[in-house]
Amino acid sequence: MRSIIFSFILIAVFLCGTVCVVRPVLGKEKEAERISFDLDNVSVVIVAKLFSDLTGENFVVSDKARGAKITAIMPEKTPLSESLKTFETILDANGLAMVRKGKMIQIVPAK
Repeated sequence: MRSIIFSFILIAVFLCGTVCVVRPVLGKEKEAERISFDLDNVSVVIVAKLFSDLTGENFVVSDKARGAKITAIMPEKTPLSESLKTFETILDANGLAMVRKGKMIQIVPAK
């Protein structure tokens, strides 16, 4: 199932004219799973979809954050359990922030 999700994301990104490579390393247990990726000028909406698929979290991208483009290179494989913190760091570096509202996480411009 994950390979289908990653393939879909890669196709969507390719059609948008950007580069995105996600390399999941699947283990026997969820905590053993690790990921690495290269994102080059990818829409924050697509990156939010990627991290939503990885974490199971629900994201809402505000209209003011929608135009942001993300570039992040992470060749070192990181535990899947740290992916939400990784996403938060990527957003922070791009002037964006996460705001949790119940079961949703809003992506908004940082104040």
